[in-house]
Parts: sequence; C-alpha cells; structure tokens
Amino acid sequence: MDFEAECDTDWGVVPDILLVTIFQYLSDADRGRAARVCKRWAQISHSPCLWRKRIMRLGAVDAVEERKALRFAQLYGSHLRHLTIYCSKRRGNTRKRFQRVMCQILEHLATGQCQLIDLNIPRMEFYRFWRFDFYREKLLKSVCRFLHCQNSLRSFNMHAARLNIFSGSQLLEAVADGSGQTLEVLNIEDYYHDMIQCFRVPKFVNTLKKFTNLSILYLNYNYISDFVLCLLADNCGGKLRYLSIKVHRKDPHSHVTEKSSWRLLTNTCPELGVAVEFDHIGTYRDISAILVPGIPLKCLQPTIPEYCIYLILNISALKRLHVCANGDNEQKRLEVQEITNKYQAMLQTQNLDFRFFTDIIFEEEEE
Repeated sequence: MDFEAECDTDWGVVPDILLVTIFQYLSDADRGRAARVCKRWAQISHSPCLWRKRIMRLGAVDAVEERKALRFAQLYGSHLRHLTIYCSKRRGNTRKRFQRVMCQILEHLATGQCQLIDLNIPRMEFYRFWRFDFYREKLLKSVCRFLHCQNSLRSFNMHAARLNIFSGSQLLEAVADGSGQTLEVLNIEDYYHDMIQCFRVPKFVNTLKKFTNLSILYLNYNYISDFVLCLLADNCGGKLRYLSIKVHRKDPHSHVTEKSSWRLLTNTCPELGVAVEFDHIGTYRDISAILVPGIPLKCLQPTIPEYCIYLILNISALKRLHVCANGDNEQKRLEVQEITNKYQAMLQTQNLDFRFFTDIIFEEEEE
C-alpha cells in the first residue's frame, strides 16, 4: 500500500473544535504560519480561547519581547483573561523603557475593553529599584487607571511591590473599586515599603473593607490588628479559607492580637487555615506573642529550631511544621536531627508534616 496515500488526510473535513484544540498546542509563531494555509485556518487562529493567557517578560536588554507584547495587546488584548507581567532587568535605561511599554500595553488593553480574571505583577520593588519618581509615578497612575476599569478580577497578585503607604493604598483602592465584590485571591505580601503598622493607616483599613469575597489572603503581620480581624470576619464570613501571614524582623511585630478576635474570625469562617512564616525571628517572646491560642494555625515555618517542641506541644491544630536554618550552620542541623529522633513517635501520632530546610549542600561520596 502506498504510504503517502495511506497518510494523506483531508484537513477540510476536520471539525473546527478539533482544529482549535490543535492550535492550542502551537506557539505564536506556528499559529501565524498555520493561519497562512487557508482562510478557514486564519479564522480559527483568531479564536478568543487561543489568546486567554499570556506571560509578558519586559525590561530585557533587547526589546524583542516588548515588541511581541505590544503586538499581542493590539491584536488579541480584548480576548485576554489571565495576565502575568515580569520586569526582567531594573537598570536605568530598561526601567524607562519598561514604564513606556507597560503604559502602552495597558492602554491597548483598556481600549479593547479587556476584562481580566487573573492579574499577576510580582516583585516590582518600586521603592528599591525605581529611583526616579517621575517614571515610577507615571507607571502607577497608568496601572491605577487600568484597574479602575477591571470589574471581574478574581485574583490579584502584587507580591513584593514595595510601595509607600500612599501609593500602595491608592493602587489597592483602584482594585477594590473595580473588583472588590468579585476578588477571591489577594496577595499583598511585602506590598508596602514603609516599615510601619499599616493597620493604623485609615486609608488602608478603609480600602480593605471593600473586599467582600476573599477566600485566600496573603499579607504581613504589620497589616493585622484586632480590628482588621473583625473586619475580615464581617466582610468575608464563610468565605475566607486561607490566610498567610509573613512576620519579618524589620517590620513592626511587637503588637499582640487577642484570641477573642481570632475566635470570632474562626467562628464566621469555620474552614479557615492560617499559615505563618517567621523571617529571621527566633526569640521565644516574639513567637509566643504572635501565636496566640485562638489562631487556627495549620502551617508554621520558623527560622530557629530551638522552639519546635514548644510549638508542637501547644498548637493542637498544627498540620505542618517547616523549619528553616539560614546559613551554613552545622550545629542547627544537628539540633533539629536530635529533636526529630527524640520525638519521632509524637510526630507520627499527631500526623505532623515536619520538614527541615538548610542552605547546606550534602554531596554523596562516590563508591
């Protein structure tokens, strides 16, 4: 039998739904080549479902990726639903170009009436790398204008934005005004650059009130107070399922939340689980003051191993304990190994996921 005749396929009878599925596995360049085959394939290549997700890496030394991102925003921006933007380099000339291209992309998306579901702009660190106020403020104004037009966001991630309290609250308010009733996932961990008690800033608290549908929330301990916990209980009752709290040694963390506030939040959100990460904080006083009895703790990641046993014995709801020993410290590794061996039976009884992380690299000896 002729092999060519056997493999010959009449692509004209292939259903559209199957062609769309095939196009989903193609790169942008391959889709462009396939679109030149015939009119039908050209129409298939413009199917909205093919252009729902996009990761844009801007700010590189060359501007190739930025030109591609601009072209995409012009042609398919109205179809976009899931967008992630990274700033690759943060040098002076690339920051200026990034600001210009970013503003143009957001303008094209707004013109095309794009309504995003997920928006991720992580690790911008505005007040660390963006030293020129003019470019930084111009970019933030452009982002705020775009966010005001977004009415369907379900997830917003601006982890490590490092904004000052005024600019950060202004941008967060734009998110709340547009998607405060639809947003389910909010990541504002390391969002503020100012090392202050953000829960004392009325603009931040008033903005947080506008989020009424949160199920997952990432933030820092200096954003939390008894009033904020009661606010979450009132606004997100029955919806909040996961709360991640980062406690950094440079952020204010001397304040104490009452166990009654945590119990109120737990009563209104019975499925709530809390994860706490201690970043370079290891004193007994600090840890015990933050981990009050009423907190529904499910995961804990301290940095000092000496208090592991105290935490295990006193937090009955704890499911995961991850201990991180920063630096090349053999003594810490031996201490944790001794703890693990001594209390292995108790760890198994409580069904605790106990893990230890260290920067030490162990090389296996060759036989």
